[in-house]
Amino acid sequence: MATPGVISKQQSTLENVENMPIAVGDTVWVPGADQVWELASVMAIGGLKVTVRNSHNKVAQVDRGLSLPQNPRVTDDMTALYFIHEPGVLHNLSERSKLDGQRPYTFMANVLIAVNPLRPLADPRISEIVNNSNCPPHPYAVAEMAYQQMVYNSTREMPTNQSVVISGESGAGKTESSKIVLKHLTTRGVFGKKATPAQVDEFAAARHDNSNSLDNRLIEQNPILEAFGNAKTLRNHNSSRFGKFMKLQFTADGAFKLAGAFVETYLLEKSRLVYQVDGERNFHIFYQLLQGGSVQSKAEFKLTKAQDYHYLNQSNCYVAEDTDDKANYNAVVHGLGCVGMDTAKQHTIFSIVAGLLHMGNIDFDEEDTAEGEAAIVQSPAAVNALTTAAALLGLDSKAMLKVITEREIVTRGELFVVRRNAQNAVYARDAIAKSIYGRLFDWIISQVNISLGQDPQPLPYIGVLDIFGFESFQRNDFEQLLINYTNEVLQRTFNNQVFIAEMELYKREGITVGRIDWPDNRECVELIAAKPSGILQLLDNEAANPKPSDAKFLALLHRTHDKNPFFPRPHPKDMQEMFIVRHFAGCVSYTIGAFIDKNNDTIPKDMADLFLSSSFPVVRELFDEEANESKVAPGKKKTLKSVAAKFTKQMQELVDTLDATRCNFIRCIKPNALMKVGYFDPRYVVGQLRCQGIMQTAQVLKVGLPTRVAYNELVGAYKKYMPPDAQRLFAQQSDATLITAILWAFQVPNDAFKLGISKLFFKAGKISLLDAILKLNWNTDGPRIVGRMKLWLARRRWRVALAKVQSQLEWKSMLRRIQYRKDAVRRIQIWWRGFSVRHQFLKQKTSAILIQAVFRGHKGRQAFKVKKIEMIAAANARAEESRRQAEEAKRAQEAAQRAAEEARRQADLALREAELRAIAEEERRKMEEDAKRAEAEAIALARAAELAVREAELAATEAAAAVEHERQAERKAMQEAHDLEMRMIREREEAQKRKEQALLDAAALSAGLLGGLATVNAMNSTQGRNVSVVEIPDNISEENKEQLKQLNELLLSGAIDQAEYEELIPFLLEAQQDRSPAAGPVLTPEEQESLNRLYNTQIYGIQIRCPACGVSNNTANGNNCTECGSMLTAAAGEHGSAADHRYVRFTLHDDDGE
Repeated sequence: MATPGVISKQQSTLENVENMPIAVGDTVWVPGADQVWELASVMAIGGLKVTVRNSHNKVAQVDRGLSLPQNPRVTDDMTALYFIHEPGVLHNLSERSKLDGQRPYTFMANVLIAVNPLRPLADPRISEIVNNSNCPPHPYAVAEMAYQQMVYNSTREMPTNQSVVISGESGAGKTESSKIVLKHLTTRGVFGKKATPAQVDEFAAARHDNSNSLDNRLIEQNPILEAFGNAKTLRNHNSSRFGKFMKLQFTADGAFKLAGAFVETYLLEKSRLVYQVDGERNFHIFYQLLQGGSVQSKAEFKLTKAQDYHYLNQSNCYVAEDTDDKANYNAVVHGLGCVGMDTAKQHTIFSIVAGLLHMGNIDFDEEDTAEGEAAIVQSPAAVNALTTAAALLGLDSKAMLKVITEREIVTRGELFVVRRNAQNAVYARDAIAKSIYGRLFDWIISQVNISLGQDPQPLPYIGVLDIFGFESFQRNDFEQLLINYTNEVLQRTFNNQVFIAEMELYKREGITVGRIDWPDNRECVELIAAKPSGILQLLDNEAANPKPSDAKFLALLHRTHDKNPFFPRPHPKDMQEMFIVRHFAGCVSYTIGAFIDKNNDTIPKDMADLFLSSSFPVVRELFDEEANESKVAPGKKKTLKSVAAKFTKQMQELVDTLDATRCNFIRCIKPNALMKVGYFDPRYVVGQLRCQGIMQTAQVLKVGLPTRVAYNELVGAYKKYMPPDAQRLFAQQSDATLITAILWAFQVPNDAFKLGISKLFFKAGKISLLDAILKLNWNTDGPRIVGRMKLWLARRRWRVALAKVQSQLEWKSMLRRIQYRKDAVRRIQIWWRGFSVRHQFLKQKTSAILIQAVFRGHKGRQAFKVKKIEMIAAANARAEESRRQAEEAKRAQEAAQRAAEEARRQADLALREAELRAIAEEERRKMEEDAKRAEAEAIALARAAELAVREAELAATEAAAAVEHERQAERKAMQEAHDLEMRMIREREEAQKRKEQALLDAAALSAGLLGGLATVNAMNSTQGRNVSVVEIPDNISEENKEQLKQLNELLLSGAIDQAEYEELIPFLLEAQQDRSPAAGPVLTPEEQESLNRLYNTQIYGIQIRCPACGVSNNTANGNNCTECGSMLTAAAGEHGSAADHRYVRFTLHDDDGE
C-alpha cells in the first residue's frame, strides 16, 4: 500500500484555484502533520501565499494552491460536493464512517465508495431499493442499478450485460460487499422486473424455506468457497486467496428472472497449504474440520489438534478474530448438501483434506547409497503419517512413498529412476499436496457450477467480480506478482470505462467536462504481461531452457527493462535477489527464489498414474485431465504448462468479458491497518484514495451521465403518437428541440440531463425519469403532455420573436452608437492632425537645440582632448627622461658593484696565491729536509758498507793466519767479500736513485730489530694473493715503526710486489744497523726458541759457521754443530759476523700447513 507523501497541488485538487475563492476569516483545509489535512482560519491573503491559524493556535504561511475551502455540508454523493478536492472527500468519508449513525457507503455518481465498517451492519429493506431511483448509497443500490440498466439496455443497441467490479486492498471488505450484491440480485431475480416491494420483503423473510432453489444455492455456495479459498492473513482475518467472477443469468423473455449462474475462479494461492508466515493461518477448511467435525469422523480420519500438524503449526496461529470455525463447518456441510453433493462425496472431500494434513507430517531421513544420499521414511511417526495419508487418499502407501522419494527421467526412450535426497523429497511431498488441493478446489467449483445450472444459451447476465486486493509485504513472491498484475488489469479496466470511454463519448457529443488527468497504468500492465518482453513472458522463456534458473531470469529482467520507468533499479546489493515494479498503488519489490518452480504447473506422469490408481472416484476424477494430456501423439512435443501463461490467458478473457459489459464499480476502502472498529486513519485512507484515482473519478463523474438514449429513438417513439397539429408544429424543428420540449413537458430538472449532438444523457439515478417518458400513456396523459409541448414551443417562439424585436432595437441602438463613434473618430482625427504638426515642430526645434548643444560640447571636448594629449605627452617625456636618468644611475651602480666584486675576487686570488706559496715553501722545506735525511742515510749506508769491507778484510786475514789448508776457503771468502762490496756499492747507487720513494718509507730500524723481526703470510684484501710481511717489533724506534708499517700497507694494497718488498727490507735493516753499535748478532738460540713459542713459527735462514769444523749450521736444527757437536756462538767462525745474519725469516703457517 502506498503511503502518502508530500501533498502536491495536483493531488489536492482537480479544480483551478480561481474556482475556489477564499477570503479572510474563511475556514480552509491546509496540509497537516498528523491528519494529512487540518482546518485553519484565514488571517491574510497575499499573492500566492495565505496566512492561516490552525486549531493549535499556530500561525503559518501556506501556498495559495494548498489552501482549500471547506465544504458547507456532508453529502451522500461526493459529486454533489461544492468543492471536490482531497480534504473534502477525505472529510466526507470520515464523517459518514463514524460509529454514531454510521453510514459507510457513499456514492460518487454511479461508483460506490465502501469504507469497511469492520462489523456487521443491518442491511436496508430490499423493498426500499427496488425500482427506486433515489435509494441511499449501498451495495443494494449498485446491484439494483445494474439490474435496471440491463433491463433498459436489452431493447436497445447498447451493452445488455452488466458487471459489478469490486476492488480494493486486502481487508477492505470486498468479499462482504460481493455477498450483499449477490443477495440483492438473487432476490431481485426471483420475481423479475415486475417485482413489488411487498413480494421481495416476503421472499426475503422466508428464503430458507426452499433450500433447493437457484437463489438459495447461490447464497449457500459462499461458505464453501470461503472455507476452501479464504484464510486469515496479517491484514484480514477472512482474506480471499483466489479470484472469483460469478455470472448471474436472467431470462430473455422480458421478465428477467434468474435463470442460472456460473462461477469462474482465478489463481488459488496453493503455496499457503504448505507454508504460512507468523500470524497467518492455512485455509479455513482445515481448522473447521478439526473444530466442527464429529468425534466419529475425526477418529476415522485420525485427527487430533491443529498444533500436531506441520501444515498448520508453522505460524503458531490457530484462531482467527471474529471467526467461529465450528459454526462455519456446519455451514460448509449444509452448503455442500445444497449444491447437490451427497454424503459420500462430502466424506471423500473431508477425507482428502485430512489426508493432506497427515501428508505434511511425513518426515524423511537419509541413507547412503551408491548413488549418494537417498530419502527414507524411518521414524514410527513418519511411517504412521504415510500410512494414514495414503489410506485417506485411497492410495497404496508404498507406491505413494515411491513417487515422493523417486523421480523418473525419460531419455531417448529409456526410463531412469533417480532417488531423491531428504530435502528434495520434502519438495516433492509439498508439490503433491498442493497439486491435490488445487485440483480438489477446482473440482468443488465444477460441482457448484453444475448445481447452479448455467444455461448454454447467451442470456443476459450480471457478473460480480470479487478478486484479491493489492498486496505488498516484506517479502513478495510469484503469487504477489500475479495478484498485483490482476489489480493492474482491473485498474486499467476502470480507467477505460470511467475515464477514457466517457471522455471520448463526451467529446463526440459536445459535452464539456474540462481537462482531467488520471493515472494511466497501461505501461505497467505491458511491463508485466506484454509479448515478447513482459516479465511473465520472459519467465516462460527461461522455464523452457534446458537448465532454467531464477538467477538467470532475474539478470534477464534487469537487462531487458533497465530503462523502463515502471521498473526502477533496486539497491546494488539487492540486484541479485529482487526486482521492483512501480504499480498504481506504489512500488513493490519481488524477491526471486522459486519463480521457476512455482510457474511450473506440470504434473509428472508417475504422480498422475499414482492418483489415477486411487480407490476413491473423486481422487481419480481430480487427475483425469492429466491423464488426457499425457496421451500425446507420437512425434509431438508435449507443451510445457505454465501458471503465468494460464493466468495471463484468464485475465485477458476476464478483461474481454468486462469490456463487453457495462461495469458498475464498488471501490472498497480499508479504514485502518489494524482492523480496529470505529477508527478512521486519514493517513492510511488517503493513500488508497490516491492509488485508486478517487479524485479524478469524482471530477469525471461529477458530470455523471451513465444513462443515455439516442434522439431518433425517443423522437420515433413520440412522433407517431402525437396529434397531426402537434406533428405539424414540430415538423420543421430539430430532434433536439423536440427532445427539449418533451423533457420540459415532463418537468425534468435541468441538472438531471444534458443534451449531446445525437444523444440525451441522464445523470446517475435518473433512469426512472426516462422510463416514465418512454412509458407515457397517450390516452390519459398524452393530451396534457402534448399541450405542455405546444406551450413550450409557443413560449419558445414568443422568446424567439421577442429576441428578434430586441435584436432589432439593439441593432438600431448599435447603429446610433456606431455613428456617434464615427463622429467622435473624425473629431479625434482633426485634433490629432493639429497635435501631430505641433508635436513635430516642437520635436524638430528641440532636436535642433539638442544638436547645437551636442556640437558645442563636442568642439569643447575635442579642444580639451587635444590639450589633454599635449599635457600627457609632456608628462610622458618628463617621465621618460626620469626613467632614462634612473636607468643610467642604476647602470653606474651596477658597474660599481661589478668593480667591487672584481676587487674582492682579485684580493681572494692574491690571498689564495699567497697561501699556495706558503704551502709550496713548506713542501720545499720538507723536501729539503727529506733530502738531507736521505743523504745522511746514504752516508750511513756507505759507512756500513765500508765497515763491512773492513770486517771482510779482517775475516780474510784471520782465515789466512789460521790454517794452511784453508787458503782455498780464504780466497773464496775474499771473493765473497769482494762480491759483497760490489753489491753494497750497487745497492748504495740504487738507494740514491730511490731515495724519493723507498728511503722515505724505509726508516732506520733500531738495534734490536734482528731479535724481533718476523714475516707472516697475509691475504691481500683487494687482489686475493698470499704475501709475506714483517711483524713490527717493539724494540725499534717509533719513526722506523711508522716506516715499516707504511711499507707493509704498500705490499698489502698491491702497490709493490713481494720481490720489491724483500729488496727494501735490508736497506731499512742496514739503516738501523748504521745507527746502532757495531756488535755481533743479538739473536741467540734462546731468543729463537722464545720467538718460536711467541709466533708458533719455524725459523729458517741464519747460517752460523762452526769454529771447530767449519761446517755451516742452520740454527733451526739446534744450538750445537751438526758435524762435530761443538757449541755455536754468534761470533763463531770465519763468517760468524753480523753480515752473515742480518735478518731472520719467519713463516707463519695457515690452516693448510703452508
